[in-house]
Amino acid sequence: MDIMTAQTSHIDTPFTALAIETATALSTVAVCHEGYLHSYALSGARPGASDVYAAIDGLLTKAGISPADLNCIAFGCGPGGFTGVRIAAAVAQGLAYGLQVPVFRYSTLGLLALGADVAREESAVIAAGLDARQGEAYVGFYRIIDNKPQALVPDALIIPGQFSLNAFAKQHGLTGVFLAGPAWKVYPELLEGGREFVVAECTDCMPRADDLLSLARCAFLTGELSHAFAAQPNYLRDNVTY
Repeated sequence: MDIMTAQTSHIDTPFTALAIETATALSTVAVCHEGYLHSYALSGARPGASDVYAAIDGLLTKAGISPADLNCIAFGCGPGGFTGVRIAAAVAQGLAYGLQVPVFRYSTLGLLALGADVAREESAVIAAGLDARQGEAYVGFYRIIDNKPQALVPDALIIPGQFSLNAFAKQHGLTGVFLAGPAWKVYPELLEGGREFVVAECTDCMPRADDLLSLARCAFLTGELSHAFAAQPNYLRDNVTY
């Protein structure tokens, strides 16, 4: 099991937490403890719950802690692939109930925007987009303020041919948009009439559990964590096929 370990000043003691993000083709889990972050990317596009549990066990062992040491469990709640979103929510809720610890539930699109923020133009809004299949896309627009994604509008499921980036940018007074995520490559028609607003792009960017931990720590310090029953998925679509 190839676990990546890094020391970080953003996630320090006394915060110890687990993060799960399995809503996309890149499924990751991460643990932070005593200023160190340990992360693992699961192989395969659709890992099962047993794979996620095995990865969590390996990360806890690497960090030298037990499940009882966790202050909270964070997870990407979607939108994204139905199976992956469901697995992240179910694993997070099951562990949180069993350990009697709170959860931190966060948008997968917001997490994608946060990860892409390192390369964005200062004035740009980050347009996070994931392929929803069936000819549709999941899209969210975010600004990064104090290292936290702030949504301009709620995450949405859109039909590319019925969306105008030009109209959206003008409606919200945007001068620049940074594209993040694969939807902008899969559905180039999303950009018709709005290419002049694009200042940069990273269509290979994907949400990662690593970035989720910094947000969870802020929620932990401000008392904004939730009870395990709040660990619910956000599908954004009733008719799911994958």
